[in-house]
Amino acid sequence: MSIVNEIENITPYGDSDKVLELNIDLESDAYMLQNVIKLTGTYTFSIWYKSNVDSNITFNVLGTIESVTSTSTWNKYVKTITVENLDEKSIYIIPSLNIKSYFYEGYLVEGIVDTSWLPAPEDLHEEIGSVRSELTQTASSIEAKITASNGRITSLAADIEGIKGRVEDAEGNISAVTQTATNLKMEIKNARGDKANLSAKFGEIESSIASADGKASVAQQTADAINLTVSQKQNVVITAVRYIRDWLNGNSIDSYNRWVECRVVSGKENIASGIIPICKDISLNTVTTNNLSCYTNGLILDENANGYIQNTNKKCLELDLGSVHYDIDYIQIWHYYNDNRVYNHTLQVSQDGVSWVTLYDSDISGGYAETYEGKTYFLNNSSVVTEFSSITQKIDEVKSSVNDANGNISVLQQQADNISSLVGNNGSDNVSGIFKLLKDLDTSISNLKEDYEKNKEENSETISSIQQNANDITSTVATINNNISDISQIRQDSKGWQTLFAQLDMYDMSNVLTNISLDINGITIINPITGQATKITIDEFAGYRNYNDENAREKIFWIEEDTTKTTRLLCKKGWDTDYIKMTTNDFTSSGGSKGVVFVKSGGSS
Repeated sequence: MSIVNEIENITPYGDSDKVLELNIDLESDAYMLQNVIKLTGTYTFSIWYKSNVDSNITFNVLGTIESVTSTSTWNKYVKTITVENLDEKSIYIIPSLNIKSYFYEGYLVEGIVDTSWLPAPEDLHEEIGSVRSELTQTASSIEAKITASNGRITSLAADIEGIKGRVEDAEGNISAVTQTATNLKMEIKNARGDKANLSAKFGEIESSIASADGKASVAQQTADAINLTVSQKQNVVITAVRYIRDWLNGNSIDSYNRWVECRVVSGKENIASGIIPICKDISLNTVTTNNLSCYTNGLILDENANGYIQNTNKKCLELDLGSVHYDIDYIQIWHYYNDNRVYNHTLQVSQDGVSWVTLYDSDISGGYAETYEGKTYFLNNSSVVTEFSSITQKIDEVKSSVNDANGNISVLQQQADNISSLVGNNGSDNVSGIFKLLKDLDTSISNLKEDYEKNKEENSETISSIQQNANDITSTVATINNNISDISQIRQDSKGWQTLFAQLDMYDMSNVLTNISLDINGITIINPITGQATKITIDEFAGYRNYNDENAREKIFWIEEDTTKTTRLLCKKGWDTDYIKMTTNDFTSSGGSKGVVFVKSGGSS
């Protein structure tokens, strides 16, 4: 006869308690937990089991049958099933025949998690304190956030507009991803202030890297152009602001200035809200302009399609915040942006309306494409671009420019049918630039020799490179053929160009160097080895010797008004004027002396 007992035994937790003992001697017998459910759904059943000898135990849980091996050690059986109908509502336990089997803590719960046992709150205290998770759900958004005691925070937010993910640690390192239907943005930054960004949207990809010391590089690619920029910034201490000027002077599409919105944020407050700006021209005269209230009404084009202020020629909108503010976090500016135009733009701030600090100047930084996000200028971390270089490549044009904060600028524009150049402001002597170019060339020659030694079994080799820094752009092209290297190197900075043409023997032959410099003053052609030079400028056409040494530099010939002057003249055949000429001839006299003969010009007398 089958036996069912409740006996005292050691539990799986090591203490003493009542357990179920079964000893089945008929195959038709089973221990049944009858009608344990009344609804369909997903359930989880669990129970501890063991036997006095190794054997098998069969569990039939709501119609799902499974056998397990039982030993003299407690083990736990856990089974999750989904009940789609109520044909079977009971649980059956069927041990092996004539074997004593023991069972403890049978438990059935709705769901997929076995909750038959939970640790005491004091056991969880340390873990609860180290990790905290939050889930916030509304009709339009879901936000999940996990925070650890070591300062690491991970968050994910999703709404109708897109998805935003962010991970940060206690050291201030942050990575963020923002995805919408039209664009994808990724950002990585650290506590020091170094940042890397990648932005992708229809028709455009832009990547940028910025260091805390003000160095930055940007690569922007569209279907019809590639633009590369490198810049160096200088920190500016801005502690007090009352006045703001937003200058515009036309844009890349037309000559109109169109201001949309300005927000000046301190903490969470826009302290410029509702302040009506004054429009001023380049002479700082007040200009009557419509819709001035649009500038600070808190609306951008997506919220008010006609909400912008428009005029032409160089003008600014000036805001008076009413008093000096020492706690402004940032200024956010919007100009008309629906077609990604680039404005000629300058942003300035002042404490007294007399002395102004320039936060941004497109003449130096090259401008940026306007977007619906506007442009943000952080005053607590403000800086001014001091050096800037850019290369823009389109299908029909290549343009390079180098600027500095002193107003020096050089631009080279190349198209299929012409090359144009511009040098502006503060042109200076190019000798120092020449020596720097020669120093760079020495490095190129050294590298070239190494490359040649590695590849000299080949007849020739051609190498080209472009190096772009914040203050200059250098391009080099070199060809090695039969131990002779022809090298040309062009260096462009904000003051002009220096061009070096060299023919160099890789071994013992003499080298030939020629240098050409173009700046705001004109053209200088120098042989860096001999020091001979020719200068052609607005004010001078002259030749020099020892040009590389300022102390020994000597002017050999020059033009002064209508006269050509020289320190020394060698004439092998003679010197001819309109009326008389002087020749060097032998003439017969006593002893047959040589001398100078003066004769009528054009004649033979």
